[in-house]
Amino acid sequence: MGFPKEVSERALLDCGRCCSICHKFCGTKMELHHIIQAADGGGDTYENCIPLCFDCHAEVKAYNPHHPKGKKYTDTELTEHRNR
Repeated sequence: MGFPKEVSERALLDCGRCCSICHKFCGTKMELHHIIQAADGGGDTYENCIPLCFDCHAEVKAYNPHHPKGKKYTDTELTEHRNR
């Protein structure tokens, strides 16, 4: 499910269309990620939204807890990246 228009616009304006993790300018090549996934009870709210570039979004979703390699992004870490 996608974020409502008001949430999407606010998130994109607040980040200046720069990725919240790597900070590169992305223009239209952005995705809005649910920090806590809907399947896990996360809502389509601004507080649960983090704008990411395609590469960072793929990396955030790629972690496999059954075969850990590297360090998974935590919900708290994603929220702090978004807030910075």
